[in-house]
Amino acid sequence: MNKKDLINEYVISTLEYNKLLKKGADYKETNKIALKLEKLDERIYWYKDFPEIYFDILKKESSLYENLMAILHIYDFDSFREIYVKKYRLFWDITDKFLLDDWYSLKKTKIDNNKDKIEKYNQWKSKNIEIHQKIIIEFNEILDSLEKKNDNEDWISSFWDTQNMEQITKHIEKHIWKVSDTFHEIVSDKVHIDVHLVKPEKWRDYYTIITSWMSDKKMNAPQWREDFWYSELIMCLPSNWKLDKDSFEDEKNNWPVMLLKMLARFPHEYNTWLSYKHTVPNWKEEEPYSKDIEMWCVFLTGSMGLISKDFFSLQINDEKNIKFLTVVPVYKEETKLKIAKWWDFLEKKLLDAWITELLDINRINIWAWISSNNGKYILLLIVFLMFLLVKFIL
Repeated sequence: MNKKDLINEYVISTLEYNKLLKKGADYKETNKIALKLEKLDERIYWYKDFPEIYFDILKKESSLYENLMAILHIYDFDSFREIYVKKYRLFWDITDKFLLDDWYSLKKTKIDNNKDKIEKYNQWKSKNIEIHQKIIIEFNEILDSLEKKNDNEDWISSFWDTQNMEQITKHIEKHIWKVSDTFHEIVSDKVHIDVHLVKPEKWRDYYTIITSWMSDKKMNAPQWREDFWYSELIMCLPSNWKLDKDSFEDEKNNWPVMLLKMLARFPHEYNTWLSYKHTVPNWKEEEPYSKDIEMWCVFLTGSMGLISKDFFSLQINDEKNIKFLTVVPVYKEETKLKIAKWWDFLEKKLLDAWITELLDINRINIWAWISSNNGKYILLLIVFLMFLLVKFIL
């Protein structure tokens, strides 16, 4: 297969792949083309000037911009950093700091997994400095033209189902209380994520934050887990949590809302799914979500006792049932506990320790709690054995 045929085949296959993703095709369908694209990528990689081939593909079909960015930024993070930020700031209504933390946390993993390809790319780059600079410039120009051309299209502004949103709002008001405010997104890609806020009342002394429109698109859950094709996220915050406009600019106050937004985008950005018992680490390479806490990962589950179990499922129509997932921030040791003992062990221990949907940044670490209890049992066992030994001697 010559370069021209390779480019044509790549364009046709990628367009077909994107079409399947857009219509929410199942894993078997998408995986078949994904494997084909992997083989085409390997063929492209055989050529010494393989970065130029990707650029030729882009010039032939500019709508594949996002697909090619996903490939090229692996080889050249630094050169494509500004383009990446420029594109994705179109829909990330959070500061560039969050975006770049995500970027750099991915960087180490990508480099470790693609050392040979990155080395080959750098060899090409050192010998073709002018061509490389030209590609970067033209990538920027293509992005600018796509912004103008697609100003009202799906990749800049998501079209969401308002009826779906109304049903979620009614569901919240039925089982929790009236939605008092919403953290809106102005522009979005793939899905439009808003976070609804329910303020504390005398009989429920805590905030509740719930996503909407994460369920606007189907997640890439296995066919046998079709009950988790659509999900939303929920979390409760103490009544003294600062969520006013001025306080919200501080990371120590805004991180729960930002966390829900990032988690809601995650399955759609990475073509995966979220479900009960999944754990998702912070993108900041095992750093806590804020300087004043030690939790760095989340455990997803259902009702933890604070919110009615009836809330956690919403039947939209015959084909669509939305599952609500409780977001429980956990310590690093608790994540290891889940991996070592399986998810049901961690969930049981969280419930045993009276941990609910309500965030407590100073709560007990389950690992330490179990260790201290084990220590008590060991001490009692030693005392009992000594008692038996003394009795035997006497």
